[in-house]
Amino acid sequence: MMNERATAVQIMVGPLEPGREVCVQKGSELMAELAPLLRKRAGGRETAGLKAYEDGR
Repeated sequence: MMNERATAVQIMVGPLEPGREVCVQKGSELMAELAPLLRKRAGGRETAGLKAYEDGR
């Protein structure tokens, strides 16, 4: 019974959840927009998180 309920919920909610590809795309778009602002705010100092992101791209 619990399995049937879980499956029914997944069927109803599934289409509402964005796929992994959509999430990755949105994250990349956000970082592309934020990176210049973060670099400017750092004022020439190294930002470890930003450098890791840029190295990973």
